[in-house]
Order: sequence, then structure tokens, then C-alpha cells
Amino acid sequence: MVLLPLAGAATPTTPNRSSTRTVNSARSRESKPRSSRNRVEELNSASDGCFPGKLDIAKKLAIVPTINSTNAMSILTLAEKPASEQIAAIERGFPSKSLDQIATMLGLSKQRIIGSLRFAQRTVSQREKTGRRFTLEESERMLRVLRAHRIVREVFATDEAVAQWLNAPDRGLGGKSPLDMLATDVGAAKVENLARAMIHGVPI
Repeated sequence: MVLLPLAGAATPTTPNRSSTRTVNSARSRESKPRSSRNRVEELNSASDGCFPGKLDIAKKLAIVPTINSTNAMSILTLAEKPASEQIAAIERGFPSKSLDQIATMLGLSKQRIIGSLRFAQRTVSQREKTGRRFTLEESERMLRVLRAHRIVREVFATDEAVAQWLNAPDRGLGGKSPLDMLATDVGAAKVENLARAMIHGVPI
């Protein structure tokens, strides 16, 4: 005997497993916010010319705002600003933490930069403890580092490569490293000329 469904009765339906998996997957993605670590990993995998596991300094600053001082943040991009802004920043004096930020940008020790720019270690330590700004002369020397970094960045694909070039002896500079030449204005001019020659492919 065949049983017929009663009129008006709902006919049971079999759930679509594919649709269920799709909905569950979408809900899972929505419930898991993307962390800064995941964002860094995505940029690392998508960036061209970067060393594995490392991220360009500009992307680091864009992702993780580790610098609380607005002035300190602007120091790292000061070389890209108009000359009037650079002069004003020098006359005002760089913030006491600027040296730390420059060292982080280059991936070099702070002691290495202090020695190259002919800073007095004791004076730097006192400034960092008291929060006093650097002098005009000290600020100008640090700006030379930022300017050299900006120019050489047009040659090399990563900040790590720029740091290596700045820290290595160069025959075009009499066997001195570009970083060691930045303590004087004349030396900084030679470094910038050398960097521009590299950009334009001029034999050195």
C-alpha cells in the first residue's frame, strides 16, 4: 500500500551541505578579526625585493604606530619635506628620541651612529634622560643621514641594503663609509653626489 502525503503537509527537504559549509566558513571569517601580525605577514608575502621576514620601514610605521611623539614621527620623513620645513625642524632641534628612531630605521646600533656623527655619548645620554632637544648642529647632522637614506633608497630595493651601503667602506670616498662622511657638510655633499651618480648610472 502506498501512503500519500496529506494535503498542506510540509515536505521534508535535505539540507544542502555545500551551502552549509559556505555559510559556516563566511561566519568563521567574520568572527575572526585580522590582527596586525596577519597584516604584516600578508605584506611580507606580497612585497617585492624585501628580505624574508623583514618589512620595509615605511610599512612598519604604517602598521604599528610605536612612536608616541608626533615630532619624532615626522623626523623620519623630514628629508621629503620642503627646505623651509627642514630648516625649521633643525632650528627647533630634533626631539631627544630621534637618534633611536634613526638607528631603528637603518638597522644599525645607536653607538655606531653616535660615533659616525661625532656625538658625545655622555651628552646624548643626558638629553635622552632629560628629554631635551638636540642642538642645531646635532640636528643638522642627523638630517644628513635622513637625506642620504632617501637618495640611496632610489638605488636599492630595501632599507637593509641601504644600511649596508651606508656602513661599508667605499673607494669613491677614500675608503671611508658614507655614514662616517656625514659628520661634515662637505663629506655629506660627496656622499650625495656619489649616490646620485649611482642613480644615473654614471661610472664611479
